[in-house]
Amino acid sequence: MAKTVIRNQLSPLETLSTHWLKAKAAEEDARLHRIALEEDIEALIPCPMEGSASVSGGGLKITVTHKLNRSVDMEAYREHRDEIPSDITPIRMKYDVDIKLYRALESANPEMFKIVQKFVEVKPAKTAVKVEVIG
Repeated sequence: MAKTVIRNQLSPLETLSTHWLKAKAAEEDARLHRIALEEDIEALIPCPMEGSASVSGGGLKITVTHKLNRSVDMEAYREHRDEIPSDITPIRMKYDVDIKLYRALESANPEMFKIVQKFVEVKPAKTAVKVEVIG
């Protein structure tokens, strides 16, 4: 992908980029401060390992929620899946797109790619902006 540099707009771009860098640093400082406050609040409210607990006072309601992430060991699942009736298994399959193979298919086999496009939904993601201080 070619990069375009607009020479006559460098000064406004530099100004915006400098403001962006300051805002990004302030955002990170605020995030770290918020996380530290959350940890302090969590220490004051007893909560089950999974679930939530609330405390009210001073016109505030504070809720702490603990969650547990679960994942599947696919090798072990394959070994035991026939032991669990399909109508009660808590395991579901999730499909995603291998972007490397998707792009390779697009150029290597356009006809097959047309078929794949029928069931792959493509939506624009959030645009990323990166500003680095150099020199």
